[in-house]
Amino acid sequence: AGDIKRTKRILQRIIKEKIPLPDWSCQLRVDAAFDDELMSLMQESGCDYVCVGFESINHETLQSYNKKSTPERNLAAIKKFHDYGLMVHGMFVLGSDYDTIKTVKDTFTFAKEARLATAQFFSLVPLPGTPDTLRRETRKQIISKDWHLYDGFHVLIMPSKMTVSEFQQALLKGYKGFYNFREAIRFLLTGKETFKQRFYKAGIRLMGRKLTKGIYADSMNYVKSLKEFQEWKKGLDVKIIKLKDYFANIIQNSEISVYEKKKAITNSLESLLSTITKSYSHLGKEYIPYCKQTVENIYNQLQEETNRFHEWKKDLDVKIIKLKDYFANIIQNSEISVYEKKKAITNSLESVLSTVTKSYSHLGKEYIPYCKQSVENIYNQLQGEINQLQRGLLISLPQNFGK
Repeated sequence: AGDIKRTKRILQRIIKEKIPLPDWSCQLRVDAAFDDELMSLMQESGCDYVCVGFESINHETLQSYNKKSTPERNLAAIKKFHDYGLMVHGMFVLGSDYDTIKTVKDTFTFAKEARLATAQFFSLVPLPGTPDTLRRETRKQIISKDWHLYDGFHVLIMPSKMTVSEFQQALLKGYKGFYNFREAIRFLLTGKETFKQRFYKAGIRLMGRKLTKGIYADSMNYVKSLKEFQEWKKGLDVKIIKLKDYFANIIQNSEISVYEKKKAITNSLESLLSTITKSYSHLGKEYIPYCKQTVENIYNQLQEETNRFHEWKKDLDVKIIKLKDYFANIIQNSEISVYEKKKAITNSLESVLSTVTKSYSHLGKEYIPYCKQSVENIYNQLQGEINQLQRGLLISLPQNFGK
């Protein structure tokens, strides 16, 4: 019923000409529930079932999906559908970056309390080419691209506020709580629906119970593999933190040269790469491409940071040499006073200091303390010699100036 006006014309024609139809169903938007004319026409023409994408009970998730509805409006729509004698099939998508385990549990509770006839609860699927998938690929949240897992029952995206394994378990547990014997009895014995509708809902609960038990059993291996993947990812994060701490200690070591620092960092990085590559070989094959790409990305990132640091240090040395040459020319200039010499040198020193300070802001945080201290040491050293110049202790550039 995408075109409401056209749908009304068709239903009016069916009713006017008394075209016999079996009970029929359709897919609707939430807003359709509040169009009383449409609801009356659907009811009169034999519609008994509507399928509606409610998507979520989380306000933030609905906004992130660009949905204009709200959980409160969704609930009001369900009541309107029921008022016209229509059973409701609800469709929900779980696993946004705003969802938590409580969101998952509350979604199943919402569906039961709203007396939905049937419902689907899917984990977010990273369909190729969509803006959401492209964004999650950039964030490295998609853990597998095996098509046989793209059924909505397997968790494939790492949410921000829950782990993949606990999300998968909550999803399966929720299905068992929705399609079970207790819910079947509840629908059969309670409610304002017709007996036919209550009997149908109870039967669906029993059929769903059988299917859910099979899905649950089949999914246990996947839950286990998710836990193993999760542990591997957690261990990887710990290793990277320790490696960066080691980098920081190497960089702060004043007894070795920049070349030796780079060599030590590169060697430790190569060693860790080899260790980590072996560590994911026991995981399920569906995760291997993600693990491999993750390790390569980390290696390339850290290697690039090391190269950037090395280039920064070389560039700093070049700037200092040029600055000292400029100092030498200023000091040798007999046409300006010692005060003017100090002013010119100080200004150039401040300018270079500002430029150099900004130049290391793009480096990894483990490099920042060393860079900051190096710049401060150079500044203090040269500033001390500038002060000597003002006191008239320097009339020409001494051999040890700036060393």
